[in-house]
Amino acid sequence: MKLAKDFWSRFDFEKGKIKCNQTHLCEDMLQVEFSNNILLDVGYYNGIFKIYIIKDFNWEETMAQYICKDEKSLEKNMNLALNIIRNITKNCF
Repeated sequence: MKLAKDFWSRFDFEKGKIKCNQTHLCEDMLQVEFSNNILLDVGYYNGIFKIYIIKDFNWEETMAQYICKDEKSLEKNMNLALNIIRNITKNCF
């Protein structure tokens, strides 16, 4: 099972640096590093997608986390996560 081939191209990562970009379902599907030491991480775990926003690589205290059951909710929550990141890093873009 995979996401649509063009799934990640639906999003504007602006000046984020893409570190990992896969459409097959695995723990390390997407990682994007932004200014101010912000990391967007997306993975697939036991039938669900998880989106994390991490500051200063502190995985113990995530800034935000989204749980998504399907591609549609993943897309919706990716947009929410990217809006949070834009607000945090708005002076850096």
